[in-house]
Parts: sequence; C-alpha cells; structure tokens
Amino acid sequence: MEINRGDTIKLDQFGSFSPFGDPTDEYYGSMWAVFSTNNNLLPSSGEYDGATTDRVPGAINATLPNGCLPAQCLDNSIFYISRGGAFSSVIVQVPTNAQYLFIGAADSVFADNVDSNRDFAVSISSVTPATVPEPAFTLGSLVFGAYSIGLRFLRNRQKARNI
Repeated sequence: MEINRGDTIKLDQFGSFSPFGDPTDEYYGSMWAVFSTNNNLLPSSGEYDGATTDRVPGAINATLPNGCLPAQCLDNSIFYISRGGAFSSVIVQVPTNAQYLFIGAADSVFADNVDSNRDFAVSISSVTPATVPEPAFTLGSLVFGAYSIGLRFLRNRQKARNI
C-alpha cells in the first residue's frame, strides 16, 4: 500500500506489553505517533519530561478529520493511536509536508518494556474520504437525537399531567 501526502489513513493498535519488565503481566497498550518533515530522531536525555516533540525536530501538526477525543491530541503534533481502553485506533490525514511517521509506545522508560508474545503492533490502512464521517453530520445527528429524546420526554411529561 502506498501512502501519499494528503491521504487519510487509519492507524489501529493491537496487543499489549508490560511496561515494568514482567512478561506475565502484559497489560499496557498505549501508543502515540507524530508526523515529521525528516527522519531526525534526537537521543533521549534519559529524563521524562512529558509527551513533547523535543526529540523530533521536524514534528508537524496532524489533522484528525473526526476531531480529537479527550486527551488524544498532545503538543499540537503528537496524537494517541490508543490510550488504555478509551480507543484503539485513530483516523488521521497525512500532512502535505510529511515525509515520516514516528510511532512509539506511550511510556516514559523503554528499557524495561517486555512484549514476550510479540503482539504489540500497529496497522496502517488507507481510508477513502467517503468512509470518514463528517464532523458536522455527526454533531447534527447527536443534536437531533438529543432534541428528539427531549421532545419525547416533554410529551410524556405532558401526558402524565393530563391523567
């Protein structure tokens, strides 16, 4: 599969790993990603200072057509593919100036990570624009649904008064 700038892609996270070196307790599966204009990845300072793009000097902002779920987009460039049980995939548009995509485990120390069954992975697939729901349509559906529920509630309440 060829991925081009401007394409919309879906990143799915699979499996889990142990963030503390215990191969019998592989429960963690969060991973994040960032697009970059180049393949420069600076060395780690060894100190965790939060999720930043300090090590990726070419980091660029990504567009998530469906918007960001709470705590899914960080530092204007970093986005979670998965975060705990909250979600396990993301739909993102490849920026026009992107040349590389960095993906990594969302962890502060990597040396003690263990994936003994080698199932911690990500898949990348192309998404046609027709399969990406329009945010306005989704919001409109939610608003209409909430309005319908509210209208039904008011009708039932009025019927109860008339009895």
